[in-house]
Amino acid sequence: MNQKSLSAQNKTHKQILSFLKNRKISKVYTEFSSSLNTRENLAVAVSGGPDSLALAYLAKCYSIKNKITVKFFLVDHKLR
Repeated sequence: MNQKSLSAQNKTHKQILSFLKNRKISKVYTEFSSSLNTRENLAVAVSGGPDSLALAYLAKCYSIKNKITVKFFLVDHKLR
């Protein structure tokens, strides 16, 4: 990877983590991260709803902070 793309990645990660400065979001993230007992790579299944998007955001924050890889899988519940 060249230096430019590394710089862009760092800016993106900083932007993602900047929302953790919000007290309410930080509290939810703290509860989320304390419920995980792993430092290994994660797989997260999301459906696209608001709860899944929140899960995806929290998992991405966790992966950045703990320097692990997270993979997202889209699940279609066929409920509509």
